Amino acid sequence: SIEKINTDQLIKEVLKFKSAIIGESNAEVILGDLPDITGIRTPIQILFQNLIGNSLKYKNSDTIPVIKISGKVKKDFLEFCIEDNGIGIEADYLDHVFGILNRLHPKEKYPGTGMGLATCRKIVTQHGGIIWAESEIGIGSKFLFTLKKYE
Repeated sequence: SIEKINTDQLIKEVLKFKSAIIGESNAEVILGDLPDITGIRTPIQILFQNLIGNSLKYKNSDTIPVIKISGKVKKDFLEFCIEDNGIGIEADYLDHVFGILNRLHPKEKYPGTGMGLATCRKIVTQHGGIIWAESEIGIGSKFLFTLKKYE
């Protein structure tokens, strides 16, 4: 069922769930001002969980991960950004990463199902939005998505 979600609180729950990996990597997570979301709670939680999980997974081996989560209210939609200082994604693959089972790395190096970003795209689409990535190799990635805004 569709409900009003306190985004800040939801992300804090996700971070609690990821606390072991955050602690292990000494990651710093910076939360900006996050607008509330009107949507279905579980999928929205999975969306943030997958995106934050990826930022932690694809980190640079020699730098402490810094993940910034921000959101803003636009005219007809909300826009969120999850930015990291990880390994980055080559420009040619920025769209490819959202496909089902499209992996850029061997399973041995980065475990996972290859479904994470495809699932994110599905959730965002169900909530009337779009998702995309911007990235620079060795500098980091930004995953941005919009969600329909309800009055």
